[in-house]
Amino acid sequence: MIALPSRKVLSGRILKDVTDKVSTKLLDNAKNDLSGVTLTFDGGTANEIIRITQQLFAENIKVNRLVTDSASENASAWCKQLQLLYHDKLFLPCFAHQMNLCVSNIFKESNYLTKVGEQAVAIASFFNRAKVWIGKL
Repeated sequence: MIALPSRKVLSGRILKDVTDKVSTKLLDNAKNDLSGVTLTFDGGTANEIIRITQQLFAENIKVNRLVTDSASENASAWCKQLQLLYHDKLFLPCFAHQMNLCVSNIFKESNYLTKVGEQAVAIASFFNRAKVWIGKL
């Protein structure tokens, strides 16, 4: 009989080994990419974004663009600090996050749309909780 590793072993040593291998392969691919890479951050603090970005530059990875969400701390990181250091890079806000903010603002302006949005969330929540019904959709 084959004994599968425990959850603790899977989430410990095995996960770390696989993560290390994937990270090494990813860095190797990025170093060898002649056209350059795009860094995309979802969350994280300004200091984390700066640290990771500068670490990749130190590894001689060609970075062309940086995309972050539009949280004020992230906007401060890439708009002010990094852009002053790296004039040849393109700094962009995340388009999906910008669209989410736009739609959110539209819903805030209309009582009708706010009510419809709340009803849609309630319906989605129901189906997420009731797995039997999600299969019947």
